[in-house]
Amino acid sequence: MVEGINNTINVIKRRAYGYRDDEYFFLKIRSAFHGIPR
Repeated sequence: MVEGINNTINVIKRRAYGYRDDEYFFLKIRSAFHGIPR
């Protein structure tokens, strides 16, 4: 499960080139894992 999470975050990081700021980047990560508790 952890490998899948890391892979998803790495995909978001690759797509994050050009995002406005870090807050938007972290919102994208949180939205990808809406069912996983923090």
